[in-house]
Amino acid sequence: METALASYLRSFAGSIERMSEAETAHGFGAVLHLLRGVMDRETGSPGDALSTVGLRSLAGAYIERRLHDPALTPDGIRVALKVSRTRLYKAFATNGGLAAAIRDARLNRARRRLSFRGALEKTITNIMLSCGYRDASAFSRAFKNRFGLAPRDYREAVRL
Repeated sequence: METALASYLRSFAGSIERMSEAETAHGFGAVLHLLRGVMDRETGSPGDALSTVGLRSLAGAYIERRLHDPALTPDGIRVALKVSRTRLYKAFATNGGLAAAIRDARLNRARRRLSFRGALEKTITNIMLSCGYRDASAFSRAFKNRFGLAPRDYREAVRL
């Protein structure tokens, strides 16, 4: 059951970017209810531990949904998912940490949007803002550190 649930959560997280905000909100709410129901049935009490894989998948879905929000923080994720700070941080410990997961998701989205030929009319500033960054130099530095090119140079390279 846990493998099927983890697979579903990964699939859901991967499809969020193609959903409207309303669809995502409803889907995320449904996932939360589903997980709570599974936990209740398997453990006999709603407060018992969610698997690390399930928690990471659920947090990943939440992160994808909120990437545009510059106020997205590990503590906000903890509150939304109703888990302890220790549990949440432990779930991401082997992957570089929760803050790194947020940063990497933002940068991956920015890279996809910079690569999309149909989005060439969108400015780098618009893409940066849609990924939760508010400071152009911080965005450019982070992007270059992760992908080896500044956003403008990356866009030019994929145009060729």
